[in-house]
Amino acid sequence: MTGLPSIAVTTLVAFNVIQASFATAVAGTMVLLLLNWLGWRFVPAVFDRERLITGTR
Repeated sequence: MTGLPSIAVTTLVAFNVIQASFATAVAGTMVLLLLNWLGWRFVPAVFDRERLITGTR
């Protein structure tokens, strides 16, 4: 399920729905950097080590 977005993007590029260009690569890079930043910002706030160790909900 996690590989679906990358498969979708490569399929859209293969069928020329998305034109492969330098601008597209830069835009994709910016989107990935934003998602990476959001992940580093919000995941630690909801990650509970104690719950992971004990296995309780």
